[in-house]
Amino acid sequence: MRFLESTARLGEDVVRQMEKMSSEARDSLIAVTVQTFHMLWDDPSSVQAKLDVMGTNARSVFALHRQTVGYLLQVGAQIAPEDYTPPYQFTENPDGTVTVTIPEPK
Repeated sequence: MRFLESTARLGEDVVRQMEKMSSEARDSLIAVTVQTFHMLWDDPSSVQAKLDVMGTNARSVFALHRQTVGYLLQVGAQIAPEDYTPPYQFTENPDGTVTVTIPEPK
């Protein structure tokens, strides 16, 4: 009987560890997604330069961001819209590049 009890406790410990690791992985994915979003968009004067460095991969990067945010929201992650919604208009070009339109300061 003691063997079954210790096996059950071990199973419970494993499940708790799995739940903890899953939660930590989700939180890490949220943090990286938000951080990389702000790395691109927070300085309007350098957004297009960063997009130019991405070159023909920019559209794929944008698609991956959309998919990641969609997944996170689907599983109930709490992310503020300003942490994933681009603040400026942009165009995804057929060649894979992205062009941003930033209004002139008033």
